[in-house]
Amino acid sequence: MNTATKQQIEIALLAFSGSDLRAAAIGLLNSLGYQSEKTLDLDSTPDAFLAEFDKRDRKFRKDKALFDRWKSVEFLFQITDDEVRNAGAQGTLFDSGYDHGNYQSYLFFALDLKKNHYTRTQLADITREINLLFDMPAMLLMRHNGALTFSIIDRRLHKKDRSRDVLEKVKLIKDIRYQEPHRAHIEILHGLALPTLMAKHECRDFKQLHEAWRKTLDSSELNKRFFKEVADWYFWAVRNVTFPKDAGEDVEVRNATSVIRMI
Repeated sequence: MNTATKQQIEIALLAFSGSDLRAAAIGLLNSLGYQSEKTLDLDSTPDAFLAEFDKRDRKFRKDKALFDRWKSVEFLFQITDDEVRNAGAQGTLFDSGYDHGNYQSYLFFALDLKKNHYTRTQLADITREINLLFDMPAMLLMRHNGALTFSIIDRRLHKKDRSRDVLEKVKLIKDIRYQEPHRAHIEILHGLALPTLMAKHECRDFKQLHEAWRKTLDSSELNKRFFKEVADWYFWAVRNVTFPKDAGEDVEVRNATSVIRMI
């Protein structure tokens, strides 16, 4: 099942080469197991986005959000407890629209940016400014320069004012080359797939899903997994590679030293 899901992710990423950003973004999220009928039928222009969502005194900063570089923005859908609890069910079970007041939910958007180089800081700033407009986490799929960035933000309730929440660190899965994705990006996306999270963390509601996302994207966990994969590859390589004798007489030392240099 893991191999099939990863293949579906790769196929879904290829669709970002086309012009239909909305269809490609929904296709990718569907390949990860996220589906919902909770959405809004909006014009994809940046101005239409602000007209719909910038209705309160949230002080959306166009300069910080690089608003002049937005080509289009799509509201994809909202994931709530309903979708998590019914994950895997057949057919369309949810016909309610976007629930403005449901804090325990995720909003998913796709944003097309004008051709340019974007730093991690710039993409994180865009994510933060958009999230200031909402009471729930807004996840972004940003397309730029032949690549895709999946931008995720965590939030928590304010310790003194329970009616407010605090935006925490933005996490980016940056520069996913949708035509030739790196294996590590496929692995990370697969780790965020709903079936994967449900199997590993037994998610049955939004709160459990949110905690599972947080653990999966924790930098220490990602680093731990990365170094374990490197170690596994190293031990495999030293048993299976062959290097010229002029790299050293002792075969074990020669192989170990040469593989370490390759890493």
